[in-house]
Amino acid sequence: MDIAIVGKGALGLLFGNIAQENLGSDHVCFVMDDERLDRHAQDTYTINGTEVRFRDVRASEAGTMDAVLVCTKSLGYEDALDLVEPLLGPDTVVVPLLNGITSERKAAERFGWERVAACVAVGMDAERYGASLVHSKVGMLVVGALVPASAAAAERAAEVLSAAGIPRLLDEKILHRQWVKFMANVGVNQVCAAYGVCYEELFADETSEEYRMLISTMREVMATGAAEGVTLSEGDMNGYLEILHSLDPKSRPSTAQDVANKALTEVDEFAGEVIRLAEKHGLEVPCNRYLFKRIREIEAAY
Repeated sequence: MDIAIVGKGALGLLFGNIAQENLGSDHVCFVMDDERLDRHAQDTYTINGTEVRFRDVRASEAGTMDAVLVCTKSLGYEDALDLVEPLLGPDTVVVPLLNGITSERKAAERFGWERVAACVAVGMDAERYGASLVHSKVGMLVVGALVPASAAAAERAAEVLSAAGIPRLLDEKILHRQWVKFMANVGVNQVCAAYGVCYEELFADETSEEYRMLISTMREVMATGAAEGVTLSEGDMNGYLEILHSLDPKSRPSTAQDVANKALTEVDEFAGEVIRLAEKHGLEVPCNRYLFKRIREIEAAY
């Protein structure tokens, strides 16, 4: 199997390393544009303290792949899809690992649903600061088909991930799982970023402002999901909170890492999308509006 990865963030490094260990560096590469390749081709990364080097190639020189894992943030997604196009062969599957609920549709608009597998990354606590990645849990990638035309692509994605040694699950209810993860991300990512707390601090006191904001924000997503035809329950919310409790208590989710790195965040993919859907359905989402405004203020102060 030949796998290309677009994006050297936490998830790209985490799963790129696993794939390289199982398939070898000849079958795993990071695809970049020329400018990024010039900057990063000689980079050495440390993963849990061990130095690791990856093979970086230009998209025009990589050849066709069995799978392309898109691991960028939403801000760079359109540019990432430009890099995907030269990698497509007759059976190539595109697997977006992005947060949120829009990346599969955007990929399908470019390449067709028959090439796109929906994916939800769950259960990992990977943190990337500079060239260092640390994690205590790998988690897994859940793949599936959002539309019938994607069924074969989802099966192909599961096959390739298995060959690469990446923990995976093929889920017939991927839309529901995607929205559950979206609900959790909208809550925990934004609250940890806005209040500057790690998981341990967030969960220390259920009467604190940040914890109450977490729950209220997630319930706004539940209401928005219901308006979109996706039923989310208190059980779904509590189940994901249990997963978060199992992660390294000192770690932080990706949006809080972005704030620590003084990088632009995915707040528009989180609160921004909730606000857009709420306006579409005539719903009030004051907690998401507050978090959107607060995180934008934090970004402006970098």
